[in-house]
Amino acid sequence: WLGELHPAQQQALELPQAPILAELALDPLLESTVPSYREVSKFPPAIRDVAVVVAAELPAARVLDEIANAVASIPAAGVVKNVRLFDEYRGKGLENKEKSLAFRLWMQDTGRTLSDADAAEAVQGIVGWLAEKTGARLRAGG
Repeated sequence: WLGELHPAQQQALELPQAPILAELALDPLLESTVPSYREVSKFPPAIRDVAVVVAAELPAARVLDEIANAVASIPAAGVVKNVRLFDEYRGKGLENKEKSLAFRLWMQDTGRTLSDADAAEAVQGIVGWLAEKTGARLRAGG
């Protein structure tokens, strides 16, 4: 809360002006984390679209979580800075109990331009991780 001292209290304390008083809860402020600095890259991103086939009942959020786990765990995949789901497909070319999820991966390094081989290694690592953790497979033919 924030407020001005009551005039009767101001008079009793013989204050020339009414002070402004405030009460703050410090615990939430002390518990908050300080944002950390992340260098902005001067180098262009490598962008790759990856479509994987998974069980129809597997939530896309679970696949996104596993991609994040792969990025945190696989050194080559550490260049992935952003991932977005842009398509979910069910139908021709897939079994009834399957769906295809397509993700766009933005990869970038702060020290150099990534090569096609760097991007391919990151994608391979992520697809391998997804295969192991969710049973996903790379979708053939786009």
